Amino acid sequence: MDVDLHQKIAIVTASSRGIGKAIALKLAMSGADVAICSRDPQAIQRSAREIADRTGVRVFSRAVDLSRSESVAQFARDVAAELGPPDILVYNSGPPRPGLFSDLSVTDWRQAFDLIVMSAVILTQEVLPAMRQQKWGRLIYMASASVVRPIPDLCLSNVMRSAVVALARSLVNEVGHDGITANAILVANVETERQQQLLRKRAIEAGIDEEAFYRREMAKSPVGRFAHPSEMAEAVAFLASPEGGFVHGAVWNVDGGYIEIPPTA
Repeated sequence: MDVDLHQKIAIVTASSRGIGKAIALKLAMSGADVAICSRDPQAIQRSAREIADRTGVRVFSRAVDLSRSESVAQFARDVAAELGPPDILVYNSGPPRPGLFSDLSVTDWRQAFDLIVMSAVILTQEVLPAMRQQKWGRLIYMASASVVRPIPDLCLSNVMRSAVVALARSLVNEVGHDGITANAILVANVETERQQQLLRKRAIEAGIDEEAFYRREMAKSPVGRFAHPSEMAEAVAFLASPEGGFVHGAVWNVDGGYIEIPPTA
């Protein structure tokens, strides 16, 4: 999808690889200057160079731990100082610890809350005043289809991603009159390093050959395959564009029909 985001500034978090990187690249290819971050300083620098070389836009990058509130707030302020006030926030985060409810400690819950929920809250607080002042903005929150169909061994992710979706929906009546949209995207079965790690772990636990397990899981999808990160980026680009201005308060399933898979599959 071709959209025009020239003269727009976008923040995309957790963007050194996978879905976040694909989103940042797509927005940059559409003309937006982008600010990206990751906990891995080398990886985020490589991604910044690649995006800048491929698109020619301004790219601002920082190593940021999303679980540290002050670092998150400072990143947003540094973006505004370096590139200008962001027009677009694409909130994305890495995963919390996997596990069943019975596997998790109170510390695990607090760390996951800081990593996923509070980082989304703080970034929104930082970018919203300028968006309101300029009467235009896009708030896009990446979440998981596990919000609708919880994944048993990803309890923390199920709960925290649900909170992020609730944040997006709670903003709808507060920001709409200021020309700002707030939406969430629920993803599933995307070809990322994280997906491969989870499938490998489950194959080992099931005592099944990894490749056979992978094919079996892919066959469960109503579309018969997993998604490429660029397919998530296309959905984000539309929501970020002027053409997406009437999509507000939406929770999009960009999951290949994952939530419709029968529970016994």
